[in-house]
Amino acid sequence: MAGAVPAILLPLLSRLRIALPQIARLGVFLSNAEGTVLSRWADSDGQVLVCPPAVVSVAANTCLAHLRAMPEASFVDRNDPAMQWLPGAHSEPLMVLSVRRNSVVHGYLVIDVERGWRADAACIVQLRSWGPILAALLGHSIQSTANLVNAVRFSNEFIHARDPITGEHQLRMGAFLHVLASEMNRAHGFMPGFADEVAVFGALHDIGKVAVPDYVLLKPGRFEATEWEVMKAHVEKGAALVRRMLDELQLHDAPGVETLQAAVDFHHEYLDGSGYPNGLGGHEIPLVARMVTTADIFDALTHYRPYKRPWRVDDAYEHLSGLAGEKLDRDCVSAMKSARLRIVETMRRFERREGS
Repeated sequence: MAGAVPAILLPLLSRLRIALPQIARLGVFLSNAEGTVLSRWADSDGQVLVCPPAVVSVAANTCLAHLRAMPEASFVDRNDPAMQWLPGAHSEPLMVLSVRRNSVVHGYLVIDVERGWRADAACIVQLRSWGPILAALLGHSIQSTANLVNAVRFSNEFIHARDPITGEHQLRMGAFLHVLASEMNRAHGFMPGFADEVAVFGALHDIGKVAVPDYVLLKPGRFEATEWEVMKAHVEKGAALVRRMLDELQLHDAPGVETLQAAVDFHHEYLDGSGYPNGLGGHEIPLVARMVTTADIFDALTHYRPYKRPWRVDDAYEHLSGLAGEKLDRDCVSAMKSARLRIVETMRRFERREGS
């Protein structure tokens, strides 16, 4: 979840800079639910770092301990270990606020200004008005993201219990998608945390298979024509399940929702319009879905299915190359090829895990 925080902070920073252009960065120390132990630092520069042992105790940091006891306050002590550790040479903390949602502590919001700039009284007054609003918005977004991630994890575990082949496929897909998104980031300049988001939510592309009858889902062989139509319906069933989950848990505004919906709704669409269920083509298909489709085909080729043996990696890559530009996105295939060493190492890591 920490990987999603930079993308949450960026629009908040943009809003704050309209009123106070001297604000250099927003960051948050994420903590346990009691607010007593820090785990990670995430900021609007895209950094997500593990907090070192010297700063993890909130009790050892005057300002954080003060905010834990008085959550409505705003405070800073630049001599605190956590403030001294803060990464970045061009900014320094001006104000720190508690980030909560109901009774759950999510962490501590740090508002940085350009190093050496001294805020006047009017700036402090503005920050004391804006700061609690930002902290509340951040707390809401983090809680919504946590709820969505937990729902996704529960769904993954349910699918794995029902069908281990699909469950293991989803785990590998998460790892493949993280590699693919990280590789494509060089050309596309994705938002901070995007690779984590795609890995978590893209892996749930096959959630609709929970609604496929056992006689089809678990069939040890090739499908008949009527059975194949039943299996293909998993896309629309998955889209309906996601919509219901978002409605009932009120998660429509959670970061990652669009990624989840694109992965589930469109992962069997092809560039030439020959996919299903909507026959979309080209850029009608969201990039996230094109990434999922590419990784999905690679994983299906290189791993056991009841109707086939695994393909050799060389043959799978050759097949992807043949589909590039026709059915699959050229950039996605190119990135899979460029990241081949990491993809193969990921496969080996899962083989060791599955064989243990």
